Amino acid sequence: MARTLLVISLVATSGSLLVACTQDFNVFKPGQGGAGGNAVTTSVSSSSSSSSSTGTGTQCTPTDLSKCDDMNPCTIESCDGAGMCKKTNAADGLAPGYTDDPTDCVDDTCAAGVYTHNAADNTEMPTDGNICTLDSCMMGMKVFAPDPAQENMSCGAGILHCVSGVCVGCNSPTDCPGTDTFCQVRTCSAQMQCGTMNQNQGMDLPAGQQTANDCKTKACDAGNIVNNNTNTDKPADTQCTTYSCGGGTLSTNNLANTTNCGNGPSCVNSTTQKAQDKCDGNGACVAGAQMMCMNSFNCASNACLTMCTVAGSSQCAGALVCDLNSGSANLNKCVECASNADCSNPTPACETTVPGNAKFDTCVACVDDTKCMGATPKCKTASGAGQFTCVECLADPDCPMGKPTCTNNVCM
Repeated sequence: MARTLLVISLVATSGSLLVACTQDFNVFKPGQGGAGGNAVTTSVSSSSSSSSSTGTGTQCTPTDLSKCDDMNPCTIESCDGAGMCKKTNAADGLAPGYTDDPTDCVDDTCAAGVYTHNAADNTEMPTDGNICTLDSCMMGMKVFAPDPAQENMSCGAGILHCVSGVCVGCNSPTDCPGTDTFCQVRTCSAQMQCGTMNQNQGMDLPAGQQTANDCKTKACDAGNIVNNNTNTDKPADTQCTTYSCGGGTLSTNNLANTTNCGNGPSCVNSTTQKAQDKCDGNGACVAGAQMMCMNSFNCASNACLTMCTVAGSSQCAGALVCDLNSGSANLNKCVECASNADCSNPTPACETTVPGNAKFDTCVACVDDTKCMGATPKCKTASGAGQFTCVECLADPDCPMGKPTCTNNVCM
């Protein structure tokens, strides 16, 4: 935006006052610390202190007020329980988010919800860094008038003295009063007059002179250093916290404790699963709890299995194997055995024939006579004591002539 500098000089005969006024008509938004000026912008809110918008559908949520913004800094937007926008007049005084420059003779103000930009504030005190002048505000304008009390008085090193509000007699800028800043440095003219030279209007200060993550950027304004609101000057979001800037103020939002963070579910080992990490509502990411896998399943692909689909023991805990026998009551479950190959002596047979049997899918001595021999050639498959074990006889015909009776699986 172009800037206009108005300089007024009043010179009369000897003994009269020499007045120099400077006025900056640049217009800044609230919080950008504009230089002195009498430009005024107003915005009028609703006549009541608060009002709610009407209409159908949800307009807002407590965390999303984008549809409620009326671009008036003197109204405060909120969202009621029905999801409708609500506006309340800000307190009278400085506009919310406005960063006051106590040297620019103007303020951004609120009065009954009405916003005024660059309202005159003659109580402020500008400074031109010149001890030869009296500094004041008049009708919102900076006024630097010669100080009669300083006339011909020393204003710095060596032969420096005040003449009609100007410090003269310098040989170099360092002879002049004051100190140099990034936005304004001292000068000494060829006529040995002290002065100042301002950095380009709006120039940001170097990174080393900025305050990180404060939602503001220090910049030059007519030689002064002002803080401009900057929405991007905020900390980087974390997994459990987001940050935002509004009106030069940093807001911190800790995500709810239902929010996923960190690593997802994972296998601690083959039998233990760690749950999803969750935010704790205070900005920290808490590691998920650990639990043992249930029903003898292993942990695979970052979670405990709820069924097995691969033959053998890769998906089952310990020495258990996956039952893939069609029609089996334990189909896709982890069992002691699914076939004879899973068993060894002294229980070389896998019982897969009687689903309701307590020994179903476990290794036993026999399931038929093929595993029995010698003195115990018969396999007892009937329920009761000694089921699926090799015995001498099951019935009388199994006994020899000398011991023709089978009693309790023994020939007598």
